[in-house]
Amino acid sequence: MKTSKSLLAIMLLVSFMCISLMLATPALFGQEKKMPQPVTPSGDVTLPLSEYNHLVDLANKSRKRQEAPPLPYALKRADLKLHVANGAVLGTVVIDGEVFNKAATKVPLTSGMTILNAKQEGKSLPLQQEGSTSMAVLPGAADFSVALDTGMPLGIEAGRASFSLRFPLPAVCAFHW
Repeated sequence: MKTSKSLLAIMLLVSFMCISLMLATPALFGQEKKMPQPVTPSGDVTLPLSEYNHLVDLANKSRKRQEAPPLPYALKRADLKLHVANGAVLGTVVIDGEVFNKAATKVPLTSGMTILNAKQEGKSLPLQQEGSTSMAVLPGAADFSVALDTGMPLGIEAGRASFSLRFPLPAVCAFHW
C-alpha cells in the first residue's frame, strides 16, 4: 500500500514537471507561443520589417489619382427675366456656376446676345468676345454669380414673332408666339 501511494506521488510529480516544462518551453513540443510586443512609454509599437513593408505597399496601392473634371467650370443655374419692347427682347440673365481650376479661367456665358452690362457681386465684370460667344475671366476655385443686362432682336414674320437663346452648351432654346 505504501508503494502504491509512493508510486502515485511519483506519477503526480512527474506529470506536474512535464506540464511545467511544456509551458516553460513550448518550442520544444512543436507549439508556438507568440509573446506580445513590448509597448514603449511613448506609445510606439515594434513591427518586423516584412510586416512594415507590407503595410507600406498597401498604403501606396490605395492612393488613387483624382481625375480632373472634363471642363474647368460648371454652369449650375441660369435665371432669365426677359420682356419684349419695340421689336427687341430685353432683360437680365443671372448665371450661377463654379470654377474648378485654381487659376483664372475663361467661362463662356452667352452666345448670340448683345450684352449691355455685366456685373459680378455688384461690380463691373469685363468680358471678352470670341466669335459670337461672350466670355468672362473668373478667379479660380470658387462659386460665381454673374448678372447680365442683355438685348437681342425679335424676329417678326406675318402673324408670328420669335427669338432664340443660345448658351455655350449644346442646348438652344427657341421661343415662338
